[in-house]
Amino acid sequence: MNASSVVIGVGGAGCRIASKLGAALSMDRIYVSPDDGELNFSGYKILLPYEGGGKGGLLSSFYEKAEELESVMKGKRLCLVVGGLGGMTGSTLVPEVVRLAKSVCEKVISICVMPFSFEKSTHFSAALALRKLRASGAKLLLIDNDSLMDLRIPVVEGYELLNEALVSELAPMMQGDGGLGLKFTELLDGGYCVLSLAYSEDLEELGMKVVDRLRSLKGVSKTLVNAKGPLTARDLALISSRIRFCAGNIDIRYGLGKSEGGAGLVLVSSTKSSGYEDKDPLAEILKDRVIDEEDGYLKEKVDLGLPQLETF
Repeated sequence: MNASSVVIGVGGAGCRIASKLGAALSMDRIYVSPDDGELNFSGYKILLPYEGGGKGGLLSSFYEKAEELESVMKGKRLCLVVGGLGGMTGSTLVPEVVRLAKSVCEKVISICVMPFSFEKSTHFSAALALRKLRASGAKLLLIDNDSLMDLRIPVVEGYELLNEALVSELAPMMQGDGGLGLKFTELLDGGYCVLSLAYSEDLEELGMKVVDRLRSLKGVSKTLVNAKGPLTARDLALISSRIRFCAGNIDIRYGLGKSEGGAGLVLVSSTKSSGYEDKDPLAEILKDRVIDEEDGYLKEKVDLGLPQLETF
C-alpha cells in the first residue's frame, strides 16, 4: 500500500490503532477526536471544537470540521476508518466519517472494535452505530474484542497492548503476507467480516474455542484461518472438521504466521450477521428497513403492533 491509501482513526481507540496500522501498511494517517490528548501521533490531526452538549454537540463540532476532513482524504483509492463502538465518540462519529469518506474515496472499509461482553452499558450504542454503518453500504470488519482476552494480557497493561496485538495480526493479512492466497478485501464481498483470535496450549481447547467463535456468527460463507505456532497439518485437518461440523461446508482458506508460546488461530469470517445486531432494540421492528437520515422517517410503513386510535 502507498500514499493513495489513508487510515482515519476516530476517538481514542481508533487513533491508537490507526497510528500503528498506518505505519505497518505505509498509509497516510488522519486522526479525528474532540480530545487533544488522543492526537499525540504522527499524521494529520483534526481536533473537534467540542464544548459539551452530548451527542448533539459532538455532531455539531464534527460538521464544523467536515470540509477540512473531506479535503485531506479526497481522491484516495482506499480509506480505512477505524474506531471503537460503544463510547460516545466512536459510536457517534464513525458512521459520519464513513459517510463522508464514501463520497470522496474509491473504496471505504470500516474497522470497528466492538465492546467486551462485560461492557453491558455500551452495547446499545454500539448496536445502533453498527446499524447505521450497515445501512451506509460500507464494507465492515468487526473486531471481536472478547477473543482478545485469550492473549492473557494483564489489565494494568491497558488497551495499548491489545491494540498492538490486534495490529500485529491484522496488518500481515491485509498485506497478503500471511500466505492466505487471496486479497483481504475479497472477504467483504459476501456481507461483512468478523476477526477473532483463538489461542491455547491444548489442541482440544483450541478447537473448542474456534467452534465457539463461529457459533456466535450467523450465515458464515467463508473463513480465513491463519495458523500460528507449532500446529501440524493433522492439527489443522482436525480443526477444519470441527469448523465444517459447526458452520457447514463453508469455504476455508489457510495461512501461516509466527507465534511465541502456544498454538493459535486467527479467524476472519465473512458473515451475514455478527450477533451484535441482536443488541439493537429496533432490530425486530425494522428488520432490513432503515430510517432516512435526512428526515428521520422510515422509508416505508412498518406495523409496530400498536392499537389504532380513532380520529375525529
